[in-house]
Amino acid sequence: MDYSTALIKGTQVMLHHGAHTLRAEIENRLFDYLFVRPLDEAAAALFAQETLAEMEWTAPPLRWVQSVKVQRQTHDPALLVIQLVGMPRPIERRRARRLPVSWRVQVRWGRWPGQSVQGITQDVSATGTRCQFPRALPEGTALSLFLQGPERTWHCLATVLRQSEAEPGRWVTILLWEDTPETRQFQNWIHQQAE
Repeated sequence: MDYSTALIKGTQVMLHHGAHTLRAEIENRLFDYLFVRPLDEAAAALFAQETLAEMEWTAPPLRWVQSVKVQRQTHDPALLVIQLVGMPRPIERRRARRLPVSWRVQVRWGRWPGQSVQGITQDVSATGTRCQFPRALPEGTALSLFLQGPERTWHCLATVLRQSEAEPGRWVTILLWEDTPETRQFQNWIHQQAE
């Protein structure tokens, strides 16, 4: 799989040029060209002229880097045009690191009004989460998770990988993330926290 296909609208990237790093978000893509808006507009001045740089992004479970040409767009100076010139290379080859956190989580499933259960996370990573619930969750179906993190409540989709009853009334459940735009934002946030 070419992980540069994960470079879609809303994906956050980092551009490295010398000692400078610029965070940006993709606004659009046209074949091998990305149109990104810097999250720090002052740093965009680094790219007034066409410049070679390294672009880094996350396509879980890995972080990727790719050589690019970057230049500020003439009719919108706050927008950068990035040309992909190299092949994407993985930065790390191991699975995502787990962050030990105890967040409240609500899981919902089924047709409206559906069913729900409250639980607590034991850890989270860019690939999934381990949680404790008072009962087993349904397997083989997408579940809506509402994770109450320190900065906001995240809404992600996940499926059960495995679960077991640790003791009566306490189930330990491993959930894997499903691919949705908000789940990708959460995965990117987790990668930033693990750095």
